Order: sequence, then structure tokens, then C-alpha cells
Amino acid sequence: MKKLVLVLMLLGVVIDGDTLSLGGERWRLANVDAPEMDTVEGQEAKKFMVGLVAGKDVRCRFLYRDKYGRSVGQCFVGSKSLGVELVMSGHGRIWE
Repeated sequence: MKKLVLVLMLLGVVIDGDTLSLGGERWRLANVDAPEMDTVEGQEAKKFMVGLVAGKDVRCRFLYRDKYGRSVGQCFVGSKSLGVELVMSGHGRIWE
């Protein structure tokens, strides 16, 4: 049986388009890839993500830890999936 872990944080820091810092823990959005920060598109993806999470509660469901030690999971603001919003806006793509 898989263990379900939910993290609820009031304040999140956007690292880039697909990575957040919540309570000092880095979270990578599962199954989504945003452009790198050294590109204009990467900067736009980060700005988009900041707009989604600014002043809002962020909830993440842990799936696994990646090779960089980040928690990988599905993150939400209310009922909105941050990964889905990123892809639907054109600021990210599905990554498997």
C-alpha cells in the first residue's frame, strides 16, 4: 500500500517554472518540464508560476525523490493542478 503524503504550506518560493520551495523543501512538479531559466521562455514560465501561487496555499502530494534529492509530486492551489496549468498555458510540456 502506498503512503500518501500531503504537504500544505502557506508560503512557497518559485525556483523556476517547474520547481517550488515549500518550507525549505524543493518540490519538482511531476510529469511536467518548463524551459530552463537562462532562456526568455524559462523566465516567462517562472513569472507564470509566481502568478499562480502568490499569496495562496500550495498543497503537494509526494510521489518520489529524484536523483537531485528533490521531492517530486503533484502540487495544487485549490483544485488547480500547477502542472496542468503550466502545460495548458503553453509555459511547459508534458514530460515522462
